[in-house]
Amino acid sequence: MNQTMSSLSKKTTLTFYGFQIRNSLEQGLETVADASKLWDDLAQINELKDLKKYLICYQNNQYDPGASHFCTLAVFKGAKTLALSLLWVMSLQKWDAPYDPSLEDKQGKEFFRLLNQKDRVSFRFAVSSPGSNLTLKGSLTPYRLHDTYAIDLTLLSDVEINLNDLKEFNPSFFSSLAPSLGSTFLFYAEPFPPLPDYTPLAETCINQLFNPPDNVKLLATNSLLNCPIFVYDNGEIDPQKQQYILVLFNPNKINIEPLILQRLLNIFWYRHKILYAYHQSRESDKKGRDNYKEIERYMTEFNSSIASDSRLEKLKELLISSFTTHSEYSLILRDIQDHKSTIISNLDNFKKTLEKLQALSDTHLEFLEEFSTRSDFFIKQINTDLSFLNPGEKLLQNLIENIRGIVAIDQLQQDEKSQEQQKNIENIITFLGFALAISSISSSVSSEAGQNLTNIIIKNSICQENNTPVENLCNGTLNLSFHLVLGLLLAIPLSTLFLWLFPKIISLISRKKKGG
Repeated sequence: MNQTMSSLSKKTTLTFYGFQIRNSLEQGLETVADASKLWDDLAQINELKDLKKYLICYQNNQYDPGASHFCTLAVFKGAKTLALSLLWVMSLQKWDAPYDPSLEDKQGKEFFRLLNQKDRVSFRFAVSSPGSNLTLKGSLTPYRLHDTYAIDLTLLSDVEINLNDLKEFNPSFFSSLAPSLGSTFLFYAEPFPPLPDYTPLAETCINQLFNPPDNVKLLATNSLLNCPIFVYDNGEIDPQKQQYILVLFNPNKINIEPLILQRLLNIFWYRHKILYAYHQSRESDKKGRDNYKEIERYMTEFNSSIASDSRLEKLKELLISSFTTHSEYSLILRDIQDHKSTIISNLDNFKKTLEKLQALSDTHLEFLEEFSTRSDFFIKQINTDLSFLNPGEKLLQNLIENIRGIVAIDQLQQDEKSQEQQKNIENIITFLGFALAISSISSSVSSEAGQNLTNIIIKNSICQENNTPVENLCNGTLNLSFHLVLGLLLAIPLSTLFLWLFPKIISLISRKKKGG
């Protein structure tokens, strides 16, 4: 179409906004394990290989997040047009005082520049294309936004370009960046001559820049200060799969104040945090539902174990598994609640910022209002998830209490049975002790009675031969048997009397000691 054969002014820019988690709710002020990944990825790009030398959070080329507390405050003044990009607009003036949180409150800013040189407000570089004579100016400014690291990576052409040159604005290193919260592209141009409809031009720019992007569709056509803005999105909530691209045309070269640009960056940040939190809540919800199935399986296993002969051992194993699942399940519920809180707080900031943007003249940002409505749905969905999952924790707690109760009863009964068996063994030992003692006494004191009984038995037995080994063996055996039988007969009443009296004697002695 002829209307798409438009030229772009020398103020054409493509900006990559990347957001990386620095701190999580669970870890408080402690940095997450991959907090420095964004800086590591950037340093792999040849044009940015020296970046770490200029970052506050690095000392001797080693990541030191504690150092970032001494960053300076970037004040939004200076630049008059979006053509210089948000990157340079935000960094034209410096605040040289040491980091002081009160300065944030006084200035109403939340953006901290992480470059450590006072005279360096951004990291500048050049990108040359081997396939053309076009050289782009590059600039990167790193920020700390509360619990997030952010970068504004901008490529700018200082010469007029045609549409075929746009592919040079997307060098391969953009694809190597994968910040944990996701990223947003903003393409800005001042096309000429004016067109009655900029939609075909926006489509052409998107296809030239991203060759074309996969599954990205035009989401909305709105306006900012009477400048048409086109929003492209692939609908993904996974930060690593999102493709979110804005195309802003300013054919009338309207001045866009730095404060507006700051609020746009805020909007992007809040949006990515909301989507990230919701995506994380989906992962937590899946884990929670898997654990809920485990809880239901435990309930079934509990019911079947009740009637088992070996239920004590089975219930002990089930109790250990239930404890483990309860710990995991509680953490999952906490995480889901944290994700919900993150969405609520960022959505509140999102709505406040959007309200200020919508108050601008000739501004209609319905696509942001739709995202606000979508975020309200996220909260409702998480509430639904919690309504389903919360009873599982109570079920698991009740199951653990029931298992504990039954295990305690069974263990008590088993202990009582063991004590009874031990007592019986002690009684037998006592009885045998008395029997052996009586037999020993009897054999030493009443040997004559035993011998007389032995002689009577021998007279009518094979042992009647005098003074033979057989007679001697029979004589000894019968004599021993007599005393053993006598000992057993007398041990029965004596051991019974002893076992009855002994506890009473011990109790009496104990009472006397207490009465002292």
